[in-house]
Amino acid sequence: MIRATRTQALRLVDEDARTFAHVIKAMYQQDKIATRKALKQAIEVPLRVHVSAHQILQAAERAKRDIPKRYHSDLTCVIALAKASREAARAFVETNLAWLGDKTYTRQVRRKLARA
Repeated sequence: MIRATRTQALRLVDEDARTFAHVIKAMYQQDKIATRKALKQAIEVPLRVHVSAHQILQAAERAKRDIPKRYHSDLTCVIALAKASREAARAFVETNLAWLGDKTYTRQVRRKLARA
């Protein structure tokens, strides 16, 4: 799970950079349709980060029950980082939603955030 999670996280970092570059390009060109499309793509990446961070957080909390207390400092760090990642991803989603200004899409995304 750890290697797969790391690989996924690295892919998401690259994908986030690419999608945000599309947002900047579309805004610079003042292309409203391309900007909306790019913003939706830019929302999906941190949304996936949010979900992944939540899954890591849940796994770390479960592991706390099975791992001896002398190793809990490592789990405490994992939990703190997962919480920070989840909240940072939520902030990016919310910022991009504000730029997008699509109420229906915003409700859909916020439901996804609430489930995670």
